[in-house]
Amino acid sequence: MSRLKPGTPTDVVSDYLKTNGVNVLSCFDVSRVSETEELKYSSMRVCVYAMDLSKLYNSSLWPMGVVRPWKFKVNS
Repeated sequence: MSRLKPGTPTDVVSDYLKTNGVNVLSCFDVSRVSETEELKYSSMRVCVYAMDLSKLYNSSLWPMGVVRPWKFKVNS
């Protein structure tokens, strides 16, 4: 999740998803804060069961661009 209002708590996102039938396994704030810039938006990594992905990606729950698949970085 990204482009959420700055400072959005993880429990608010988790509760919203649970209310909409998505079982949330974990939700972590992964917002990047620069020392020279103000936080423009919050980002979170949300883990759900594969069977709930279609619910998570339901476009009626989110504005465009809020939900996208997590991309794992390969450490070398």
